[in-house]
Amino acid sequence: MSTPPPDHPVPGRVAELAEGRNLVPVWVNALGGVTFRAGGPTVTSSAAPELHIKYGPLNPESSMADEVARMTWLLPRLQGTGLTVPRVVDHGSDATHEWLVTETLPYASVVSENWLGRPEIAIQAGARALRALHDAVDPATCPFDWSVEARVAAARAAGAEVPDHLRRSPAVGPVVDAPMVVAHGDACLPNTLLDDRGEPRALVDLALLGVADVWADLAAALWSVDFNFGSGWREPYLEAYGIELDQQALDFHLELRNYA
Repeated sequence: MSTPPPDHPVPGRVAELAEGRNLVPVWVNALGGVTFRAGGPTVTSSAAPELHIKYGPLNPESSMADEVARMTWLLPRLQGTGLTVPRVVDHGSDATHEWLVTETLPYASVVSENWLGRPEIAIQAGARALRALHDAVDPATCPFDWSVEARVAAARAAGAEVPDHLRRSPAVGPVVDAPMVVAHGDACLPNTLLDDRGEPRALVDLALLGVADVWADLAAALWSVDFNFGSGWREPYLEAYGIELDQQALDFHLELRNYA
């Protein structure tokens, strides 16, 4: 994801959902989807809550309806962890696009301007957030699947062919305490939100959440560490998460990310 320009076009449906609020584009993804922050008074209320409105083309691999189902399922299971997920206000789709409206949380992304210059805090906070998610939920209770096999099937349905050597997960190294977890599905650092003190408080972009090998999440996280903060921060991230490097599993999942 990247930050779009302030004058990014506002789709008509987004303007309707904003109900007169001021719209600021905050994220654009590789598929052309855009997330807007909508704040200020509406046409009917001077004290309306601030919202985030995500709008994008229909995606055969995941949908915003998938994200709604996962956020709804996950929210009560995060009680006592210090983490939360945004509350859903509205969601829907038409023949070509879909949208998701959530209440804005009073936190900032790990890669916001405030935290990019403080990697020693931000990277550890991102790692602790992911560990808290993995520890909080028993994968045996999770109805959602993000295994290698499920990802390969989704890629095939979308018209992508995954090489044979990436169709089955490698043996997980003995250093992993609990190799299967309820994975975020897109554990890149922008998807963790911090409070003003640098404490992890929320997770976002959960359309792919499901049971997976822990290194499926850690690969995305470490790729993001490099992309967002540069080299030299992988070891602090793994130390804060509480795991030793399994290079075979990491290499496998980094390569799989190119396809699924």
